[in-house]
Amino acid sequence: MLTVTGPGGKVDLTRAQLEGLNQVQLSNRGNRGPRLRDVLALAKVTSYSTVTAKGLTIDTLTRDQIDDLTTIVDFTNHGTLKVASEIIPKIKWVKDVTIIEVTP
Repeated sequence: MLTVTGPGGKVDLTRAQLEGLNQVQLSNRGNRGPRLRDVLALAKVTSYSTVTAKGLTIDTLTRDQIDDLTTIVDFTNHGTLKVASEIIPKIKWVKDVTIIEVTP
């Protein structure tokens, strides 16, 4: 489950809901999942300036990174989620993401 929080409250998204979104594959990496901006839309988030992904590490993404078509919520091989992107260095990818906090 992925929890999206922000000024409008909290929305819990299931893996099935995330899998129901259009899936994108990153080139040369094999990572696959829905675009982060589509995940936010599913959670009814319409306005944001930054998003903080929380998991094993924490990273704050800018609107440009969020809107980039290659920033995804990746389904890992061990059943968890991570935020991955072609424009974000792999070392900064957030693994085992459970919470996404939205800042308007």
